[in-house]
Amino acid sequence: LNICSEMKIPNIPILSLLAMAGLACVQGQGSLLWLGPGKGTGGKSEVFTLPSEGSSALGNSACSIPALPITDIDGSVGFINNDGLLNICGGYSYSSSPQYQATCYSLKNSLWSSTSTLNVARHSPAAIILTNGSAVVSGGYNPTGHGGYNSNGGRLKSTELLSEDGVWHIGEDLPSPNHGHCMLQLSTGQIFLIGGAAGDRKQTYLATNYGSAWGGKADMKKARYHHTCTEMTNPQQIWVGGGYGSVDSVEIYTLETDSWTDGPSLPMTSSYSGMFTNYLSTIIYSGGKGIKDVYMLNSDRDGWTRIGEMTQARYLYPALVISEDNCYGILDTTTGEKDSPMELSYTVDATVGYLAGSLFDLDLFSKSSEVISVSCCSGGSIASSKKVCGNGTTCLNICGELDTGCATIECEECHDADVKDKLCSANMQGEGWCKKARVINELTKDCAADRMALVYKNGKRMEYDLVKSTNELTSECTDAGQRKRRDARTVRSAKYHSTAIFNIWYCPIKCRHVSNLRGMPECCLHPFTRRAVPGVIKKCCVEYGFCV
Repeated sequence: LNICSEMKIPNIPILSLLAMAGLACVQGQGSLLWLGPGKGTGGKSEVFTLPSEGSSALGNSACSIPALPITDIDGSVGFINNDGLLNICGGYSYSSSPQYQATCYSLKNSLWSSTSTLNVARHSPAAIILTNGSAVVSGGYNPTGHGGYNSNGGRLKSTELLSEDGVWHIGEDLPSPNHGHCMLQLSTGQIFLIGGAAGDRKQTYLATNYGSAWGGKADMKKARYHHTCTEMTNPQQIWVGGGYGSVDSVEIYTLETDSWTDGPSLPMTSSYSGMFTNYLSTIIYSGGKGIKDVYMLNSDRDGWTRIGEMTQARYLYPALVISEDNCYGILDTTTGEKDSPMELSYTVDATVGYLAGSLFDLDLFSKSSEVISVSCCSGGSIASSKKVCGNGTTCLNICGELDTGCATIECEECHDADVKDKLCSANMQGEGWCKKARVINELTKDCAADRMALVYKNGKRMEYDLVKSTNELTSECTDAGQRKRRDARTVRSAKYHSTAIFNIWYCPIKCRHVSNLRGMPECCLHPFTRRAVPGVIKKCCVEYGFCV
């Protein structure tokens, strides 16, 4: 469990929020309630507008968040990082292999994209945002492998800290191996650890800051794990409620006196509790196993008022107060500029593809066991000599350090040479053009309506259903793309920045089953593989971060 409090980190005001086992409670300032994916939700989130002062009802939000690529996830944590992006890490997925998850996803431009993975897979950990803005994920459960990081019966003692370079590093240990616990970054700067599947499940600890020694505090009255908690201010209190096993009691901890008192019982009882979320000096309680209702603590703090209902009941899920920018995945709230999602669009004969967007990782090609032929486009022309990469040779910067940051793919050798030349126009060589918002999106819209339907037999293209001639459409799409790129380009033009053209002709022949992607992940980009091989689209998104 996890909670945050009223504090400010650089550029991100943080409101107090409550989290439950396997959930984080850090968010940007906002007026939306995000209820993340959990058990039985199909990977879907729900977003509501929160009641304003004097109101007592949730509203429907215009913003919606797509389903997580792992659709049967539960026991994950959610948090807002320093860039103001919504993140989900860890959890458990029955349909995945491995089932215990170390994967992390970040919501950018309304799309989930895979990010740096945890060092250890963790189900039902806790997460906090430190006062310096760094994310910490602690404990969790993983009986299948823990990398030696202080595990006891599957319970993990280790924590992980997300560094400024976006990589998770093993950090300070918890007092004992634990999962289903609650961990809060308090408004006073201290870190509070409550309950969980360790010891008698009543224990609490306080640390002055991350990395300092844990000191034992007064035990709770009731043993709890998979419970929920949050910090309240004015006066400072820590509210803890529910837990596994139909626990409906609420306890209130006062730091000043190191003592616990009883609070108002939860409005509904279930074998798994729902989530607390702190907002406007009150608490919102949502969900629980089999429960769709959402409640708010009344002004006297002695009872609950029903304020809304979810579409789907959920438990073991993250819940946060977020802003509209968080919900839409806008990276830079000061300029309003979004990162571009990964986009893939083909010429009408599907022999050449555009691959772009700041969320695409060119290193995908380096992971191939195949030797990939690469042509280099620079200054409006294609170099006569070809290069190779893959099979142990990195593909990064293969055409030189001055790179547009995008790629072109060849799916066939039989297309007209002038098609590739048109895709290598000097006007398309602006520095970082494909990383800008809406650039590749607009190109895709122009070309998508006129794609041809292809019929494949034994992995080879047999016939076309052409709407217009290949050259005519390619010219239209290329010209439109050049115009839009010139219009959207916000950085200086760099005539000799290069773009790599990767030839992946072999995919229809060699990648006939989803398991073949292990040795040739670049086949995630081939139109035949994406259309004809079952399970490819999901695996490419979940395991390789190629979500289009």
